[in-house]
Amino acid sequence: EKLAKANDVIEEHWDYYGISIVSWTPANPWEASFTTAHTSSVNLDNLTQGLAVGEVKTRWEADIQLLTNALMDLQRRRIPVIFRPFPLMNSDRYWWGIQATGDNKESDFDELWSDLFKRLKDAGVNNIVWAYSPLDSAQSNTKGFDWGFNKEYVDIVAPVIRNNNLDIRDYNAYKTMGKPLGLAELSPETGTDGSFDNLKYES
Repeated sequence: EKLAKANDVIEEHWDYYGISIVSWTPANPWEASFTTAHTSSVNLDNLTQGLAVGEVKTRWEADIQLLTNALMDLQRRRIPVIFRPFPLMNSDRYWWGIQATGDNKESDFDELWSDLFKRLKDAGVNNIVWAYSPLDSAQSNTKGFDWGFNKEYVDIVAPVIRNNNLDIRDYNAYKTMGKPLGLAELSPETGTDGSFDNLKYES
């Protein structure tokens, strides 16, 4: 019901000639309580190789089915969206990312992304533009701008930029990836408590 209401908002935006970005930040399936953070039990390989069992498998399959249902609902409404799964993958922000401990190998993330791509395609989802959304690599606890990038399963590159100067520091690197570019998020690095004055950019 909540997703249907969210899709109503997306449809209203579409009616005004706007296209929405749908970000997917699924819960860590190894944890019974909701969290998107990394925990020591995370093993990406298990999710893609059919090795996940018990509650881990149940939670993961339920999340993918919920996602599929929501995207298919938008498809029935004839609404395309930019789909941004597993954002900030080149940082340690989420359980699917690089992690400070190095638990998740880059190849395992690549498999996670491609597995989701194939599953949604097999389910008949064809109204989405796949967006690869890394964090500005100048940020702390990040790896390269193209960590886990697989050109075959990406339509656009839409990074997350967080600095006070509106400086896209990896711009030249993004251009080498051979995909259209966009910005998924642009926000200040400091002053996120509301004290940052964005009127400074007026000219």
